[in-house]
Amino acid sequence: MKKIDFKKYFNTLLKKENTAYFITLIALLLLLVFSILTYGFTQIPFNNKAVDNIKAFYEKQLGQYGGSIDILSSKFDKKVGVYNIKAEIEFFGQKQEVEFLVSKDGSLFFPEPVEIVEKEVPKKETADVKLFTMSYCPYGNQAEEGLIPVINLLKNTNFKITPHYIIYENYGGEEYCIEDGKYCSMHGIGELNQDIREMCIYKYEPANYWKYIEQVNGHCDSQNIESCWEGVAKEVGIDTNQIKTCQKEEAIDLLNAEMAIAKEYEVEGSPMVFINDVLYEGSRSPEDYKNAICDGFKEESRPVECDEVLSDESAGNEGSC
Repeated sequence: MKKIDFKKYFNTLLKKENTAYFITLIALLLLLVFSILTYGFTQIPFNNKAVDNIKAFYEKQLGQYGGSIDILSSKFDKKVGVYNIKAEIEFFGQKQEVEFLVSKDGSLFFPEPVEIVEKEVPKKETADVKLFTMSYCPYGNQAEEGLIPVINLLKNTNFKITPHYIIYENYGGEEYCIEDGKYCSMHGIGELNQDIREMCIYKYEPANYWKYIEQVNGHCDSQNIESCWEGVAKEVGIDTNQIKTCQKEEAIDLLNAEMAIAKEYEVEGSPMVFINDVLYEGSRSPEDYKNAICDGFKEESRPVECDEVLSDESAGNEGSC
């Protein structure tokens, strides 16, 4: 076999008259490497039957209600044999990013990937809980009812729980929104106002927050909340003038912060509970909440209170808003 003199070959390519050919060769080599790294350009979207079919399917379903779908990306997973398609759906003025799995031939799709392996809650010195809800979502109130005994049990331990509120944009019109539709709540303007007040209470009187939640949930509803909230707040020792000032002067900043953290955690409904940043998917009984939270402690920092047994009865059928 004749030996190739690569040094001589590349010197020839680098001659002025061969520069264009050399650049083309390098470009082709880079293109080949890129193709290998992306498994044959599997990340290049928008030109396959799977994408066309899912787009047509949703346009037909949503179009009659004025909705739309915008494909964001498409990637073929050779290992599984399906397309992973990400899209943005707009429906009744709400935009939401969704993810589909679609068969290679584009004939079958699965609404979204489902985790079938439970994520383990990382163990930390402090168990950190975030609760996302709406003040008048009945299922969110169930979650609060299940968590309050745990909060009372662990209040003097290395445990932290932060309430957060789910705020929509352009939802339902002026009966649901303020600021020309920028901030809305699912159950109306009364709920939105109450969300803001509860944010203010947590900011300025966190020690009274959960006592207030327990009482206001039992005594007020979304129809009478404007005349009901203040009396309940005073009963648990809250400075209502400070809360009114906060609602008037800080509402927009508080709402923006809540929208940002809900987006960060990809919150989809009420209630959602995260323990050490892992989504909790168990029942809403005090005992199950307690066990899940206590599992988030490192062994050396696990409070002795975790050994106390709470009620294992849930407050309801555990739906969501």
